[in-house]
Amino acid sequence: MLAALSLVGCAHEHVDPTLAHPELAVVRVDNPQSGSDSGFLISANGFLVTTSRLIANGAAVSVGLSDGRSLSAAFVEEDREGGVAILKIAGDKYPFLHLRSDDIEPVMHIRVVGRAGISYGIFDHWENSGQTLSITTRAAPDDTGAPVLADDGAVIGVVREQSPAVGSAGLATPIWHVTRMLPAEVK
Repeated sequence: MLAALSLVGCAHEHVDPTLAHPELAVVRVDNPQSGSDSGFLISANGFLVTTSRLIANGAAVSVGLSDGRSLSAAFVEEDREGGVAILKIAGDKYPFLHLRSDDIEPVMHIRVVGRAGISYGIFDHWENSGQTLSITTRAAPDDTGAPVLADDGAVIGVVREQSPAVGSAGLATPIWHVTRMLPAEVK
């Protein structure tokens, strides 16, 4: 019996803290000329995802971390069609979210992890011929660029905007827009 208890204790020590607290990986991305959006870390070595609108004019971008620090970010890659960009901050050992690698199906339970908290909903249906996720969660204006998580904690999308259509709460870019442009250094 004692051996079983110690095994449970050992397994608990190795649990990824972002599974229980995904908000640790959510950041604020600021561009003095374009405003601010949310974003999220996708690697321990400082790669992050946000909206591409913040990098459009090439101005300096800063990233506010969950621990209160603010760091300069460098542009890495952009997907204009999906409206997302990858940036890089210096350093390592950051908390980060894992990206979904398998199919995304409608009627999945989701969580939007914004800077003001977590909201729950469903990935309702595809829009724009499978290019956009329609989600039932109403994201706050500051949540543009926030991660959309599946039940397993993996990111399935990036909040794009509130939907203008009645009866639909928000729109998100599918995560494959990000995964197809990941640099080799993401680890």
